[in-house]
This record gives sequence, C-alpha cells and structure tokens, in this order.
Amino acid sequence: MFGFQEDCTLVSYAPTKKKNLLLIPTMQHDAAIDNLKGNLNKPEIVTFYNSTKGGVDVVDKLCATYNTSRNSRRWPMTIFYSLWNIAGINANINSSLAITVNRREEWS
Repeated sequence: MFGFQEDCTLVSYAPTKKKNLLLIPTMQHDAAIDNLKGNLNKPEIVTFYNSTKGGVDVVDKLCATYNTSRNSRRWPMTIFYSLWNIAGINANINSSLAITVNRREEWS
C-alpha cells in the first residue's frame, strides 16, 4: 500500500502475515513493484532500502565492538555515550582515509 505526499511517500509492506514494514522515503515517489528480484509483490522502495541498509549494520557492529558507554538510568547520558560511539567510529574512518591519501601522494 502506498500513500503519497508532496515530498515523501508512505509504503506499507507485509512480507509475512505477522510482520509489517513501514517506510517513509523522501527520495522515491512512485508505486513501482520490483519484478526483477523474484518476489512479484515487493515494492522497489523496499528493495532499495534492503540494498542500502548495510551501513547501519556496520555501525551497530562497530559500536558493539568499541563501546564507550556506561550503565546509566538517565536517558541523556545514554544518548551522550551513543554520540561518543559514533564520533569514535567517524574519527577512525577519517584517520584511515587520511593515511590512505597520504600514502597515495607519497607514491605519486
């Protein structure tokens, strides 16, 4: 089921009887069904979401591996530690990219 607004679309997709997936994308604005993947009822918006959600899984895995959080009953502290986790991942990515760029310049 699709719902359309000026700048976003609401997609409701039920892969099984007990599961429901709701998406609100802002990039795609059509009710196209993906016939190439084998499932005749799956919207293209859902297949695009499934193909691009790998980054979230990687960040979740890295946050679990390099965790800075502490046990706290206060929700602002939990958000603060989550921001520290993501900032640490971003710093690691930026430093590894800077090292790669510097090595390429040395070899040029």
